[in-house]
Amino acid sequence: MTPLTLFIILFANPHNLTDVTAARKIGIDEVLSVAMKGNRTLREVGYSITQARMTRRAAQGIFKPTVTASVAAVSSKSDPVPGSFFSVTDVKQYKFETGVNKLLSTGGVVSLSFSGERNEQTMLIQSMGEIDTKSYSTGLTLAISHPLLAGFGVAVTRAEIDKARLTLDAEKINLQAKAEGVVRDLVIAYWDLDMAWANYNMLLTGLKVSESQLTLTKALLEGDRATQSDLLAVKTAVAQRQGEILQARSAILAATVKLKILMGMKLTTPPWLFTPSTPMEQYSKVAVPTDLFKVVVKRSKDLAVIDKKMEALHKDLFVAENKTKPKLDLTLAAGPTAATQSFSENFKRLVQFNSFTVSAGLSFSYSMGSIHVQEATAAILRNSLDVMRLAKVNLKAALRQAALLALNSWQVARQRIAIAELTIRNAEEHLDKEKTLFAAGRGTNHSVLLRLETLEKARLTLLLARRDLVVAQTQILALAGKILPTFKVKPLQ
Repeated sequence: MTPLTLFIILFANPHNLTDVTAARKIGIDEVLSVAMKGNRTLREVGYSITQARMTRRAAQGIFKPTVTASVAAVSSKSDPVPGSFFSVTDVKQYKFETGVNKLLSTGGVVSLSFSGERNEQTMLIQSMGEIDTKSYSTGLTLAISHPLLAGFGVAVTRAEIDKARLTLDAEKINLQAKAEGVVRDLVIAYWDLDMAWANYNMLLTGLKVSESQLTLTKALLEGDRATQSDLLAVKTAVAQRQGEILQARSAILAATVKLKILMGMKLTTPPWLFTPSTPMEQYSKVAVPTDLFKVVVKRSKDLAVIDKKMEALHKDLFVAENKTKPKLDLTLAAGPTAATQSFSENFKRLVQFNSFTVSAGLSFSYSMGSIHVQEATAAILRNSLDVMRLAKVNLKAALRQAALLALNSWQVARQRIAIAELTIRNAEEHLDKEKTLFAAGRGTNHSVLLRLETLEKARLTLLLARRDLVVAQTQILALAGKILPTFKVKPLQ
């Protein structure tokens, strides 16, 4: 907890924030449940998944058909040309075109179009006067345009769709990775809070022992079996432990604030203190995989995200390499046409295929500038792939290192627990002996308090060792990919 955060809490809420009697019990299940909905990191990844879904949906739109339509009208009038045998004085044209086209998965475009035109003319012919003419022309065309070199292939056409799918897959995997990290941090923060309470209770026990020693010292002093220095020493010990208890309460507040931040809860509203209700012993045992160093690499979500990103780069590289080829496009078109002076006759001839047109063509282009750009783009993409391969190597090494350190911490913590438990038993025996000697007038308060301090250090050592054990176990669970099922967590997607 930063000083600024503590200042805001104290300023906004001038209450007794370290009142341990007002602490609310909270279990690890509730902590994880609230965090899956409120943790900011998971919410950010959730937004990224939503955006990736929308991007994939937008990319799939390229295969939707396109409908076109256009209407045009032209009217032209002019005076007769003097001395001319034939003059067009009035022209009216009405054109209508409509069609639908669709992109093929192989890169081509298929289209079906209809066009209709009506022409009206007024002509002035010498010795014949004005003559009005009217004609209709229609056409129905099925056309296919397809690339043969650059732009050819399903992989090229679907590149953006495949990239959008890979991005969505990567974001889903990233959510799992972030969830594993969040659960790991939450569990560790929960055990840190549990340890803060254990330290507080340990200090309370020490305070009670000191106070009982103070009571005994006062009684012995009245019987001239103790000295004022003995009384002063024990009073100092009591005051010291009271100060340590105040610090322990602040440590509980700091641990609670850290837990609330990870859960996504507001800091300026009660409860100010949480007290864990899930016993640490419930998760005190973990089966360490015999092939831990292989497991952490095989199941790594971060490595899986890199693999998805590399797949997307391979898509870009394939497209860039395809664009370095020359453009060679084939166009085929076929369909009936009709041109008559009657609309009904025109339509009849069109549907009866009285006139039919077939056309074919090839177009070729070779842009050296464009190909130079695509070659440079391909080189950049290859370099990016090399960088990602190196990142994978570094990440694998980091994962194995983390597994090695976690395994070592787990082994050492178990040994430290055994040593601390033995030390506590010895310290308790020595303390009882010193208290007996002091009560019999054959010892000093200094010796009693020294033994008490030794006992408290041994108990604190045990607390730290147990905390380090569960932290190491939590790290191993996260590295082995078992932390989510162990705590029955399923992040929302």
